[in-house]
Amino acid sequence: MPSAKRVFVSYAHVDDAPLGGGDGWVSSVIKSMIVMLGRQLGRKDAFNLVWIDPQLRGNDRVPDRLREELESAWAFVAFVSPAYLESEWCLGECAEFQQQLPSGASRYERVFVVEMSPSSRDRWPALLADQRGYEFWYRELLSMRARTRGVPAVHDEDLDYWHMLEDLSQDLACCLRGSVPPAPYPSPVPSVSDVRVFLAEVPSSLQAAHREVARCLRQAGIIVVPSHDSAVYPEDEVALHSQVSRDIATCALFVHLLGEDSMATDRERGRARIQVRCAQDSQTPIMQWREPHARASDQQTAEMLFGDKVRAEPLARFKEEVKVHATQLAHVPPPNRPTPETAFFRISAEQADLPVVDQIIGKLRKSEIAFDAVDGVDLESSFRYWDGFLVVFGRAEAKWVAGNLRICRKMAARGPQPPTVLGLYDGPPIEKEPLRYHSPEILWIDARESLNHAALDRFVELVKRRALDRGPRTWSA
Repeated sequence: MPSAKRVFVSYAHVDDAPLGGGDGWVSSVIKSMIVMLGRQLGRKDAFNLVWIDPQLRGNDRVPDRLREELESAWAFVAFVSPAYLESEWCLGECAEFQQQLPSGASRYERVFVVEMSPSSRDRWPALLADQRGYEFWYRELLSMRARTRGVPAVHDEDLDYWHMLEDLSQDLACCLRGSVPPAPYPSPVPSVSDVRVFLAEVPSSLQAAHREVARCLRQAGIIVVPSHDSAVYPEDEVALHSQVSRDIATCALFVHLLGEDSMATDRERGRARIQVRCAQDSQTPIMQWREPHARASDQQTAEMLFGDKVRAEPLARFKEEVKVHATQLAHVPPPNRPTPETAFFRISAEQADLPVVDQIIGKLRKSEIAFDAVDGVDLESSFRYWDGFLVVFGRAEAKWVAGNLRICRKMAARGPQPPTVLGLYDGPPIEKEPLRYHSPEILWIDARESLNHAALDRFVELVKRRALDRGPRTWSA
């Protein structure tokens, strides 16, 4: 019987401190991984997991023992977190394992990164650089705060946690067997590393398939957009269209996964159509996949699920086809694509001023800019999506207008740089309640007597300039 291969586990002591009773987070992952590895390899004695006793590791200097364990280790699993990157012990373990790797051994096949929380990859040690991490964290939909899965305790219904742990165990088992994983870790190929693939958002029922495809592409050195599987695009359709257009314009390929649930509601159908339309408008090649057993409940769903470009095949085959096609595109010059909307702003007005808004819209339709007009919008919840805000002061109460301007100015000061462009459209009637609010940061457009074309053009140019200075919007950590 061949000797058991050893796996060295590197982690920061503080990351395994229990939050209540029971095991710490790292211990919980390791115990479950041992069981899964045993099942993958057929027996529990096919491997040994080595992780230094936290108390010994934290208080005593044991370089000889540490070096011996690392020299005998076949694989290296790092639990990366902010605490890990601050630990001299952890960074030393990375350096030692890299130094003892045999000539010809690929760190992409021997090193595994468990991401406990977001961290700056610029600070990752050389051993972990360019490694694809197993993300055990996600972002909340509304607050965008990062949360670690399995905190404070792991629950059976947390399928994303268990699926990620299963992925890690399967790939580690392939490493220990010396076989090639289903989606191998090749060294990044320079000619492929700049290829970007847009992987469209999916409902929760397709998240596992979405992760599989993203993982396959990243392991081939292909950049996946958005950069995190848990990235969230805005609910507002105008903002969604503008952001997706901007992201797709940087990509060589558009990939879309479909299922019955992805077409179950008007919201899901609408968001799917917007993303496909953005790809079509930018002339980006499209690859779509659907679950082979998917059925359509209505004509609209059938048109999406059974289109000419939709493939009904095993997901494993589809993701390999996507990888091959994306790799081929690395050697094809990018097409001349139409420029997507690079700027977008919101018009805020009360019901009484909607005729003025219609005049403004009539002019703006001729400009290359995205916008929408709303009545009584919650500015604070949507401000970060926009390059500009234009508040209309016509028949609205001066108190309402001043309140909107104060909120806009406050949010602009708190928001990302460069600051959002703020405008006040002072429309008819000429005689009205005076506005007792002024700020030099707000562009005043005097249009009480007639539509002020020159001032509106100036506002639009400022919004466009702000969008160009801002650059592509990102939705990652």
